[in-house]
Amino acid sequence: MKRFFIVTVLFIVSIVSCQSLVRIGQSNFKFMKLRYNFDIAYVRGKAYIEIVADKNDIDILNYWVIPYQIIIEDLPEYY
Repeated sequence: MKRFFIVTVLFIVSIVSCQSLVRIGQSNFKFMKLRYNFDIAYVRGKAYIEIVADKNDIDILNYWVIPYQIIIEDLPEYY
């Protein structure tokens, strides 16, 4: 039981530690929000959207060749 708990905690920490704050242009995000459910952290009018992205979200952006800027590489470490 103890071993299972430790493995579970390590798994959760590894998932959380892979999150970044990513900025996407507003026009590109309109296209993406129709297909994917991103975790939106901030909206700056018609300029840009900032999302909390994991590796899968980054892979989606790369697949669709959506330009993005990583604002904070590792959110848990930053906070």
